[in-house]
Amino acid sequence: MFAEFVKEHFSSVFENSANPRGKLFLQDGDPRQCSKVARKAIDRLGCRMFAIPPRSPDINPIENIFHLVRKQLQDDALRNKMTKESFAAFSERIKHTVKNIPVETINKTILSMNKRMKLIVKGKGNRTKY
Repeated sequence: MFAEFVKEHFSSVFENSANPRGKLFLQDGDPRQCSKVARKAIDRLGCRMFAIPPRSPDINPIENIFHLVRKQLQDDALRNKMTKESFAAFSERIKHTVKNIPVETINKTILSMNKRMKLIVKGKGNRTKY
């Protein structure tokens, strides 16, 4: 199933990325992403795979981006005094929030990885401020 998802969506995802030629795919050990079929699908697109250990939010940039999205959604709800909304409206609000994350924020998060790794080593694998 993941291989089919790769075939169907990865090309357009990479075209819309900040570095469309980079084709770097970060994976966290999910067995669906590591299967032979999935790996072949990823290889056919010329992607480079960067693997991180499972359950490692400190070194997974997307977890930090998700945190920013969640915070923005909460702030918007408070500012607009929202007490409830439909699933469709919430879905649209999420899409809008994600699409409006500045590329600089994403790049800054990715570039912080060296610093994060040093903190993880210094803390002997314990959680960091990230």
